[in-house]
Parts: sequence; structure tokens; C-alpha cells
Amino acid sequence: MKSRLAIFLAAALLTAGCSTSSEDGSVKENTRTKILNVSSSYFDQFSSEEVENAYVVKGIVHKENDENAVIAHIRAEEDVEISIRGTMEKDSGADTELVYIAPDGTETKLTDSSLETFETTLEITAGDGVVRFKGKPAVYEFEVQFEVMDGVNYSDL
Repeated sequence: MKSRLAIFLAAALLTAGCSTSSEDGSVKENTRTKILNVSSSYFDQFSSEEVENAYVVKGIVHKENDENAVIAHIRAEEDVEISIRGTMEKDSGADTELVYIAPDGTETKLTDSSLETFETTLEITAGDGVVRFKGKPAVYEFEVQFEVMDGVNYSDL
């Protein structure tokens, strides 16, 4: 009996709606809870490897409205400048940017969706930083090559 009651209460909570009423008693808004309707960024065909003098990451990103579209973690022993080059081809959705986020939270834009190919240099700050896609929901195929040098370590997801 207790298990049936627990199942009933759980089902009721998942399907419960919220509404607000005006002074005259009419319902203005009715929204359902979104407990199970959560979207998160993810990757298809993702790979990372060190080839010659480059750390290469590639795949297809399915970017959502979150901060989970990280393609590389970068740990530097000291401040250093590295070269980065790559491609970003939009399959669908909104425009997006590829950004480096330094250990102190400072963001540096590496490229955006206006360019399919890019080549730039980046000042890496000592400590742990990340490179991620930033923007509205979209799908992009990408390949990014980071220069490999002493004192800089890369890792993927």
C-alpha cells in the first residue's frame, strides 16, 4: 500500500502544473514542471589526440543553453602564448563562438561562426583554463589544433 501511495505521489508531482490567478479568479498562466525535459550540450564523433606538434580535437557539437560544450581543458605551468587553428562548420541553429576561459574567468574569443577556418595566437594564463563553445543552441562540426609545447598540458572532456 505504501509503495502504491509513493508511486501515486511521485506521478502527481511530475505532472503537476502551476498556475496564477488574477483577482477575478481567471487563470493567467499554466506551466508544467520541466523535471524530465532538460537539455544539455553533447558531442558526436568526438576524438582527441596528440599528432606531431599539435593537440587535435574534432567532432560534432550539439550546443544547448549551458556551459557543457567544453572541447579542451588546458593547464599551463606559466603564462605562455600558443598557436591555434581550426575549422567550424555550422550544420544548424544559431551563431556561436569558440572561447578560452582563463583560470580567473576572463574570456577570450578565438573565433565565431562568421569564419569557417581560423588561425590565431592565444595568451594562456598559468593554471587551469577551458576552451568551449558559447552561444545559443546550434550544431557545428569542428576540428581545432592547439600547439603543443613544454609546460602546457591538454585534456578532453
